[in-house]
Amino acid sequence: MMSPQQRIAVNMTAQYTRSLVSVLLALYSTRLLLLALGQTDFGIYSVVAGVIALLSFVTNALVTSTQRYLSYYCNQSDAGMQRTVFASSLLLHLIIGLALLACLLALTSPVIRHLLVIDAARMHAATVVYIVSAVTLLLNFLCAPFRAAFVAHENIVYISIVDIIDAVLRLVIAVVLLRYHSDRLILYAILLMGISVLNILLIGGYSLYRFAETRALSPKHVTRSTLLNISSFIGWSMYSSVCILFRTQGLAVIINRAFGTVANAAYGIAQQVINAVAFLYTAIFNAMNPQLMRAEGNGERQKMISIALAECKVSYLVMLAVCVPLVTEMPEVLRLWLGDVPPYAVLLCRMVLVGCLIDQLTLGLNSANQATGKIASYSLLVNTTKAITIPVAWWLAVRGADISVLAVCYIGFEALCALLRIPHLRFSAGISVRRYMREVALPLALPTLLVCVAAWLMRYAGEASLWRLLLTLVATTLVWAAATWLLALSVGERQTLLNIFHRQ
Repeated sequence: MMSPQQRIAVNMTAQYTRSLVSVLLALYSTRLLLLALGQTDFGIYSVVAGVIALLSFVTNALVTSTQRYLSYYCNQSDAGMQRTVFASSLLLHLIIGLALLACLLALTSPVIRHLLVIDAARMHAATVVYIVSAVTLLLNFLCAPFRAAFVAHENIVYISIVDIIDAVLRLVIAVVLLRYHSDRLILYAILLMGISVLNILLIGGYSLYRFAETRALSPKHVTRSTLLNISSFIGWSMYSSVCILFRTQGLAVIINRAFGTVANAAYGIAQQVINAVAFLYTAIFNAMNPQLMRAEGNGERQKMISIALAECKVSYLVMLAVCVPLVTEMPEVLRLWLGDVPPYAVLLCRMVLVGCLIDQLTLGLNSANQATGKIASYSLLVNTTKAITIPVAWWLAVRGADISVLAVCYIGFEALCALLRIPHLRFSAGISVRRYMREVALPLALPTLLVCVAAWLMRYAGEASLWRLLLTLVATTLVWAAATWLLALSVGERQTLLNIFHRQ
């Protein structure tokens, strides 16, 4: 029987193995896709069906809603409540998915023909991609409750295997496109939908076999009170997801209208980058959140807060090790990855990475907020602020602002959202600001400075090249490891890590 710390370690190992394989395959797949589709079609796909790249955010919001309640009642005596939660959640996901699909299909013509700037010759292909992407979105909605069951039971290994299969199939698709001589853009969208169907079969099928509550699909298991509670939680989670989707896709539309489809190709590449590195911190939250939710369900508020603060620290440290060298050597990274680098790609990739790193400082507080179930005010405060990025960016673009100004605007709003979480959780969950500063912010300050200085000094090692990239990675990793162990981690945290590795 594994201890909670060992279970977290195993799940994080599975997630990071998945992440490493998926990132490597995704990087090569994107290069092949850019070669197969060309910059124009790649840009069209990014702006028309970019929601596919954001499904991880939307699906994660839905998974969290179901997983929060399943973990909350994850006691043997509450098996009946778990069945009720799952049945109610699946029904709500079906209703939301069908409603969203209907809305998206109704808006097909206005979006394709009036909102976006697309060449007339590619209008039909863009329309087909839009419709297929909408159906794919519904499939991912239906898969979300089954994925949540695995997360709630801390069975992350199987989910990781399925995700690796997903990444391998995406590489296969890229190879197939190179050998296909008709409309590659349409085929690409259809094949991605096929992967979503396979995911439902693999995840849904095994969860029906493995978890008893997922077989409770009878209407008798759905209760009005549970339906109302979960629908409220899902509603606010969906509001948060829509705000993030609006921010990300709204920026794609602004870039499209102000700088054209070639700039959208650069933005699409930036989204590929952030989706790749998002696996790293998502692994941490997937491994730690079930225990965080369970602690709140058992009335252990202080334990829940401790796990949330640990999430903030660990996720930031992991992203620090990745983002700083990538941001520093982004031109060389993109040259090695893509060969032909679209204009603005370096700037936009740096933008999303810096924004992501800032977000990690308080992202664990989001988990604490979800555990309490009081997410309405949080969603309105934090995620509405994210959405306000778009009208401000639109105002700047209309007045002729350079794309670098839009990047600064994006990072500024991301920093504001990170700051807003602290006072909100002070009042909603009792998280002390002083405790946050003592356990998270202050221990992270010096390691951040040291890693940034190390990366900056490597720029004097010569011209941009593969050699300098490798040197930067080695130098920043060594400085990061030493600073993390000696400065960021407390004595208790170091001892916990030693105990975990000693027992493996």
